[in-house]
Amino acid sequence: MLQTGNNGIVMAFVKEMPPKKDFAGRYEQSGVVQQLNIALGVQTLLAYHCLTALLGSGAKAKEELGKIGGGSDTVDYRLNIGRKHLMSRTAFESEDELKLWAPLKLQMDHGTPPCAAEFTKMIEAETEAVRLISRAYDRAQRVAAAHKAAADMGAADAAARLELDYTHSSTDVSWTEACQIAISADINPAELWMEYGASYGKTFEIARFIGRINAGLEAKLGPELFGIARQVLVAHPCGTELSRVWTRLRELLILAISADQFEQGLCSAEAVAGTIRIARATRELSVMRPSTAVP
Repeated sequence: MLQTGNNGIVMAFVKEMPPKKDFAGRYEQSGVVQQLNIALGVQTLLAYHCLTALLGSGAKAKEELGKIGGGSDTVDYRLNIGRKHLMSRTAFESEDELKLWAPLKLQMDHGTPPCAAEFTKMIEAETEAVRLISRAYDRAQRVAAAHKAAADMGAADAAARLELDYTHSSTDVSWTEACQIAISADINPAELWMEYGASYGKTFEIARFIGRINAGLEAKLGPELFGIARQVLVAHPCGTELSRVWTRLRELLILAISADQFEQGLCSAEAVAGTIRIARATRELSVMRPSTAVP
């Protein structure tokens, strides 16, 4: 068993076989590492086109993205990953569509063209998802390497190694930042920041659902999350950090689906213990009834 820090969160540690090499001779990325690598690439591509529209050239956009870490070679690598997965992780059918969308997004998010003093804040806003996912990716790689190394260690040494990488200060994020990672990377951050799981695990899951909707992807919400969905739907900022996050999630949700429509969908799904489904691109809401098929 592994206890992370002084938070009382304990996880089971099971030794596992090391991963097999793929056809190119490299170890396959597994689970959350692969998910974050793809998400980082897609978010880098989205940010690149927004920054190009903002700064006037792709070279300047790459320069800003390179400041996040890794330099130009890393940016090019991430852009290639983003291009490969753009259509599977967003509603865009091509990069050309993304190029047309980027200036419109800037106008929606920031209104009239900014003065020089506002540029820094706008750049930070457009690269925020990349910065946070980059930190999550770093932690995921550390944790994956720790699990691989721990497989050959005794129990005490393995627990110490895992404790180190699950709590490494360079990859710390607040729980609100973790919620942003859930939205933009479609993962539950409690996999990497276990101390947040008990208090915010369901908030992270509804954030993933809303993030998928806003990305234009198919999204499904099961009965286990209907309670938290209702709390988000009626949320108002009332002084607590949690209420403010729920309010922000509600704002993101109703950008795509009206509150009344979602409320009706919740009622219909609750009546049949079904699942809410939001269609890719069209964002059409439907209710999937539970299967009655007998195995």
